[in-house]
This record gives sequence, structure tokens and C-alpha cells, in this order.
Amino acid sequence: DFMASLVTDVHVDSFKVAMEAADTRKDSSGEDVGWIAFSSATGSTSSTSFSIGTANDGTDDGVDDSPHVIDLTSANFNDNPDIVVSLNGVWGVDGSWARGAGVWSKDMQHAYAEEDQIKSSERQHVDEHFAWAAFTANTDLIATASALEG
Repeated sequence: DFMASLVTDVHVDSFKVAMEAADTRKDSSGEDVGWIAFSSATGSTSSTSFSIGTANDGTDDGVDDSPHVIDLTSANFNDNPDIVVSLNGVWGVDGSWARGAGVWSKDMQHAYAEEDQIKSSERQHVDEHFAWAAFTANTDLIATASALEG
């Protein structure tokens, strides 16, 4: 059974997470959800570039619409980064999840807000707020002792 995690009400010290089952009428009880939190930023270290952010673009984002475009140019990636994209809330009445929309390069990622087709075959969807974390390919994220002491 397909489900996607959904994070909403993001604040500095809290957030809500739920499982999105769309119109499948599936139950998500008993699911384990892992998470990692980042602040929105773009930059680099000695060996890794990154772009972490959230945005909506003001246009409908469903598979029958135009995709949301995530601009990665400010991170100055040399090659296609590893990227995770999710929806950061739910707008409208139909559930959805983020799905790649064909374009993936060092400068941009296109994403759709995809809906299930159980009750209707249309796949139009309102403008959604997307969240992403992109890193230089094959980056290892390692917590330091000071980061774990908080």
C-alpha cells in the first residue's frame, strides 16, 4: 500500500507529521517515520554544496498542469545533486505527494504535486508549497558530538 509522509505546521521548535494515503482509504497506524531537520540555506563547505528551501510558485502543480520549478543555480553544483523533495503542507481538497517531473539538472529540479486516480482520473492540482534538500552527489551527513548534545 502506497503512502507518503507529510510535514505541516513547521516552526523553529516543532512540526507535525502524518501519513498521506490520498483516496486509497488505507490506514497508516503502526508506521515508523524517520526525520531530519535543516534550516533553509544555500551554501558550501570545503567539499559539499547544498540548497535547502521551501517555496511555491503561484501556478497549479498537478501532473495535468505545469510542474513546480526548484531553482538550484545559487548552489553552484558542478553536476546533478542528490535531492529530496516533499510537499510542505496541503492546499485544496485532494491529497498529493511530490513526484519528479522529468527535468533534473545541476541547476533545477521540476516536481509535480501528484494525486491518486482512485475517485477521478483528472490530475490537476492547486499550487503547493514544496520543500527540498539538495546536496553534492554522494554527500555523507555526519553528526558531530556537539550537534548531538542539544
